[in-house]
Amino acid sequence: MSQRCALARALAADAQILLLDEPLRALVARLRIELRHEIKLLAKELGLTVLHVTHDQEEAMAISDRIVVLRKGRLVQAGSPKDIYESPATPFVMQFVGEANFFEGKVESEDAGYEFEADCDLEIDGIQGDFQELGRCVAGIKAERVAVNDQKAENTIEGKVVRRLFLGKYVMMEVETAYGLLRCKMTAGEATGRGEGKAVWIHLPPAHVKLFKVPPIGLAAELEVD
Repeated sequence: MSQRCALARALAADAQILLLDEPLRALVARLRIELRHEIKLLAKELGLTVLHVTHDQEEAMAISDRIVVLRKGRLVQAGSPKDIYESPATPFVMQFVGEANFFEGKVESEDAGYEFEADCDLEIDGIQGDFQELGRCVAGIKAERVAVNDQKAENTIEGKVVRRLFLGKYVMMEVETAYGLLRCKMTAGEATGRGEGKAVWIHLPPAHVKLFKVPPIGLAAELEVD
């Protein structure tokens, strides 16, 4: 209720621009969802410009028309929620707005797109996009874009499920492979029968692989959340 009162006082000032600094941070999950819908509805009805600061990526995606990703006071990327999610400008943005898996290696151009060869000998053929920096690069794929198969196929990695995190509708699986730990997010139905200790094949669809320049500070430092 105190959060609603604070919002009402801000609206009563009849300002054209509102600055909301993590207004939903201290609320329980259900109330946080309800209030973020109320804030967006009020902003639209009153024609307000709202600068909403949050560290909750889901909240940012749900409430905004435009997202600005800042890191250490510098603008990393700005765009619509869809642009930020589907076309991240850096590995940091890709990891920050949803979990992702990354590989370092080199890329070459080919007739059907790009061919990526990771330092761990993993090869992914047919990557699409407009990537100009051939040679050393970083390849990334979001956890929910990774598929899990029960047999070997093209662009797959063999591994073993070492951890399952039940998230309600979804399950986050962590799979140990020769190339490191990979994360896969899937529906609970897709995860059926794939318990801890189960051998699986991780499929990396080329259509969902993004290529990035190697960060000057190194990949590990690039992915750190300050």
